[in-house]
Amino acid sequence: MNAFRQRIGCTDTATGGHIGLEVGFDAEDPLVLHFVFDDRGDPVEWLIGRDLVWEAAGCGRGVGDRAIRLWPHDYASTCLWLAADDGSSNEFLLPTRPLLRFVCRTFSAVPRGREQDVVDAAIDSMLREVAL
Repeated sequence: MNAFRQRIGCTDTATGGHIGLEVGFDAEDPLVLHFVFDDRGDPVEWLIGRDLVWEAAGCGRGVGDRAIRLWPHDYASTCLWLAADDGSSNEFLLPTRPLLRFVCRTFSAVPRGREQDVVDAAIDSMLREVAL
């Protein structure tokens, strides 16, 4: 199975400053993308649904829940809003094209709609190991 990461440009909308962002995917956990923000050497990881990112960046829809929201900002960028448990929140602009290329690469590893097959196979494997 495939696991890969990519650095993507990211701008903090509050400060206008660049934030280090690495987006990762593991085909053994195909439902989520790993967003690792590293502003000052203290990385923070958020797991964001792959379909959520696709709906916002690829289909131009605003999507999300009370902690994570994504929506098209303009033609070139996608807005990502994250709310932490402590009540703080941050909003970031991500370049849409590199984000879409990354998500499309994940679809090559695990096609959209086949994620549950991977999850089911992993559960079956674990159950077989326990039964031994």
